[in-house]
Amino acid sequence: MKLFGEYLVERKVISEEILVKALVEQIKALPGTAEVAYHKKLLSPSQMLAVLREQNERRVGFIEAAKTLNFWTEATAQQVENELASVRKPLGQILVGLGATDLHSITHALDDFLSELPQEAGSKAGAQSLQIQKQEAAPELTGFYELFNEELKSKLQSPKTDEDLKVLKSELHGLKGAARLFRAVDLEKILSIWEEVVQEIGKADFQKFRQELGAKYDLIHETMVSFFCSLGSVGHDPKKIEALTAAAELFKFDLSFHS
Repeated sequence: MKLFGEYLVERKVISEEILVKALVEQIKALPGTAEVAYHKKLLSPSQMLAVLREQNERRVGFIEAAKTLNFWTEATAQQVENELASVRKPLGQILVGLGATDLHSITHALDDFLSELPQEAGSKAGAQSLQIQKQEAAPELTGFYELFNEELKSKLQSPKTDEDLKVLKSELHGLKGAARLFRAVDLEKILSIWEEVVQEIGKADFQKFRQELGAKYDLIHETMVSFFCSLGSVGHDPKKIEALTAAAELFKFDLSFHS
């Protein structure tokens, strides 16, 4: 299966040289196997000392030394792999940090990449991504916060015309891709629900919708916009995220009776 980095090079979003540089940065940021084994208490202190002694005497890697002493199991290897996956910085985030591309381009490239994967492979990739996201207690969202400038805030306001609705759809889709890029699974869920709401509005008679549910939509939508725009100052608040998700789901339910 083609990797995302290879896809970016093929589409000329980045060069091979930039890809190698980004991958080296990604590897450098990862903790070593011994560090993971120690912090996660995968080996006892006496086992750690024995492995480090074996490693030093034989001049071999940590894993080979642990295998020689029969301390390395498939379960241990899987736990280390899961931990490394959970802390691995997304390639797209590194590329944006290096100035090799911008957030808009990389999120759209990620969308295109996932859409072009075979269905089974795409589902597997999505499941693996979700597993990694769930393991992260506090995703690094600084870059995500920085998206909310005044121009974007105006585009996220309650739509008054069909053209406004079209712009809103585009911006929500882009934000959902950015949330995925920054591995913020709960924020992506909110944006996915809201994208579904906006798609349903597009199927209905717009003027009729404004008359029957416009006020309620304005209130919830204003809450959503305020929430996302305040993320940089108030931080990642699970209770607010849960409340906003529930409000979006409830509104989607109400909308089903007016479409």
